[in-house]
Amino acid sequence: MIEEFKQLIAKERLIINSLRSNISVEEKQIHINSLRELNSSIPHILNPEPVLKNTKDEPEKDKHIKLEKTKKSQSSFLASKTLAKISNKIFITKSEKLIPQFTKTGENLKKANVSILLQTYISIIFFMTLLSFVSGFIIYGLLVTMGLIQWTYFWAPLVFTGLTFGAFLLYPGSEASNIQKQITNELPFVTIHMAAIAGSDMEPTKIFRIIALSKEYKNIGKELKKVLAQINIYGYDLLTALTNVSKNVSNKKLAELLAGFVTNISSGGSLKKYLERKAETYLLDYKFERKNYIEMAGTFMDIYISILIAAPLILMLMFIIMSVADLNVGGLSLNSLLFLTIGVVIILNIVFIVVLNLKQPQL
Repeated sequence: MIEEFKQLIAKERLIINSLRSNISVEEKQIHINSLRELNSSIPHILNPEPVLKNTKDEPEKDKHIKLEKTKKSQSSFLASKTLAKISNKIFITKSEKLIPQFTKTGENLKKANVSILLQTYISIIFFMTLLSFVSGFIIYGLLVTMGLIQWTYFWAPLVFTGLTFGAFLLYPGSEASNIQKQITNELPFVTIHMAAIAGSDMEPTKIFRIIALSKEYKNIGKELKKVLAQINIYGYDLLTALTNVSKNVSNKKLAELLAGFVTNISSGGSLKKYLERKAETYLLDYKFERKNYIEMAGTFMDIYISILIAAPLILMLMFIIMSVADLNVGGLSLNSLLFLTIGVVIILNIVFIVVLNLKQPQL
């Protein structure tokens, strides 16, 4: 704890020294934001208890909203910290040995901007899997004892355990993929904005600062803040910072854009022309992606009408005829066939909704 606090103070001294030098208003704002981020982590280093801001001069309504937000964020932080602590206590030794088998998960945690160590996340996976296994069999035992289900459903807790393990294992990749899509959606507009700024012959570092401070590009802004942090806090030059960040960015297009910055700045090329070319390419991709989605949605609509509207109507007519003729299929009664058909229709509807949501471009 003391070492972490000393490192934090050292970083704040560097930033304060930078503020004393002759810098622009935008640069000062960047440094001030960095100081705020560092200061916000002090309470968690020195004391796990929540620290609330003094809100005497604030209106009652705003005060209540801010207190609620603070309580929620603190409770979320404390809950995640408690979960990580318990998980590490039980599984940390095993988790550290299994790190090589979870390399991909570690990469996805970084790309998803999840602030947690890989060994801790592995411990959480094991702990939640164990918890779901125990709770699943307890619920199963209670239901069997009460006569609500038969003992043959012993597989249900095992399936629930497997789903829990799979969900936690796939979460970092899913979150990284979601961030990647959002970055792709922001890229055309970010490059247009950057090209406009570069047209005023502004220093490249200031371009990143303006975009990082903008509230319009949340996901790319987070990645560019990493570049600024490497420059302001760790003392790297711009080219090294861009190279380091581009290696860990979840989006390949953004990684290429940052790598292109390095090449362009090193060779002394025109940033404005480079960004204008990139903006044109990204805009074409943006329009092409939406055109493809519209065509795919039209195809899906035709399939949906054929399978999930026309087919059930035909089956209903068949069931009516079977009911009149007192027929059955493979020993299954009419009611069983009816319930089976309804179940298939429900499942196919869910599949259609999931696929459309996965394929839908970010707005």
